[in-house]
Amino acid sequence: DLRMNSDDVREFIRTLEVDIQNLQSEIREDFEYEIGRTIKQLENNKDIRGRLMILGGLIKDVGINTFANVIASPVFELLKPYLGI
Repeated sequence: DLRMNSDDVREFIRTLEVDIQNLQSEIREDFEYEIGRTIKQLENNKDIRGRLMILGGLIKDVGINTFANVIASPVFELLKPYLGI
C-alpha cells in the first residue's frame, strides 16, 4: 500500500507552484485555487486524495511536459498514483 505524508505533499506543491508561474493567468488561477484547498485540507488533517486527483487532472489538461520541475522531483513518483497520472 502506498503511503503519502504531508511533507511529500508540501514538497510537491512547492515544486508545482514554481512550474505554474509561466502558465496563462486563467489556468494558473485554477491551480492556485486547488493548491489552496489542498493545503487547507492538509492542515486540517483531512483526506486530500480527491484534491490530488483534481491537481493531477489539471496537470494532464495542460500537458505533463509543461511541468519540468514536478517531473524531476523525487516526490512526483511517490504521488503519481494519487494524482491519477
